[in-house]
Amino acid sequence: MSIAIAWGAGHAIEGTPFRVVVPGASTSGAAVVLTVDMPPGLHVDPHTHGTEAQINVVVAGRVRVRVGDEETVVDAGGIALLPPGI
Repeated sequence: MSIAIAWGAGHAIEGTPFRVVVPGASTSGAAVVLTVDMPPGLHVDPHTHGTEAQINVVVAGRVRVRVGDEETVVDAGGIALLPPGI
């Protein structure tokens, strides 16, 4: 596996704008890395991850993030940590 991975590399997840650049199998299930370019107004339906945390890194623009009942906006350069099970 390469140490440096280009944005937009990996394989598309059908029916979504997401791409898998580091699959869980590459980390013994410890992490998965996805990239996404989301146009304004596009959203991801509410969901939880049972065993892994989700870390969102906002490269450009801004993203509204909800964790449980708490909602915040993360601007470019910000990072949101979404714990498992919430």
